[in-house]
Amino acid sequence: MAWPVTLNGRVYNAADFEGTAYVTGMPDAFEDFANHAASIHTGLVYQAIDLTNTSSQRGATITWTVASATAVVSGSIVSVNKSFTPGQPIRLAHYTSSTLDGFLDGTVTTFNPVTGVMEFKVGNRIKNSAAASYGGAADAWNISIGGSGDVAPLSSSSDYYSKTAAEAKFLDESSNLSDLDNTATAITNLGINATAAEINTACDGSTAKNSHDHNSTYAKTFTGASTPTALKAGDIWVNGSNIKIATGSGTGSWKQVFPAVYS
Repeated sequence: MAWPVTLNGRVYNAADFEGTAYVTGMPDAFEDFANHAASIHTGLVYQAIDLTNTSSQRGATITWTVASATAVVSGSIVSVNKSFTPGQPIRLAHYTSSTLDGFLDGTVTTFNPVTGVMEFKVGNRIKNSAAASYGGAADAWNISIGGSGDVAPLSSSSDYYSKTAAEAKFLDESSNLSDLDNTATAITNLGINATAAEINTACDGSTAKNSHDHNSTYAKTFTGASTPTALKAGDIWVNGSNIKIATGSGTGSWKQVFPAVYS
């Protein structure tokens, strides 16, 4: 490390840590380092800012001067330059006693550590009290690293739905589709060509009805020892190991096919 090193306005050299000098030099350096780190990333801004007009709205750019910090070293007052980097998230907050009146979140655009002049892009602003403007020559804003930067807060008009808007836009599960604007259009959109009435006619509420009678179109199979009444030619009667096929309708049209009967 190159010497000298300035911490919190105090200049340190290698001699401050050589031999037994570190006994006092090291604790002093740690204390100055902590104070220095806290000091360079915080500060005060003595400027009147209105939290209600366009000058502090999202996207606006505000220029102010961050007051320099001072430290007493060996009886002399020295200035400690601040350190802020472009793109760094910053919060500017105003307090009355311990009450937070309001704040601005945004990012550093430019910063001059010698003059303390900072250009700041507003991301979000919050006003908690009735007054519109705060700050001035004797009334400081507190500035520090942090906040949400210039990321826009969620908007109720585009980023999320209110309860009322959600209830108007989405279906209620408990309504079982009764809150559809147009059930006929919904059925068409599902690719169903039948109307709701036609679907109801085709179904008895639990079991789909056939569009045709299987018994009159396809062979019906009967079982048991009692002679059944065939509905049509081709019906089958299974009685144990005997199988008969009907040549027509009625009870007298059965012809045994297995075991085969020769005549």
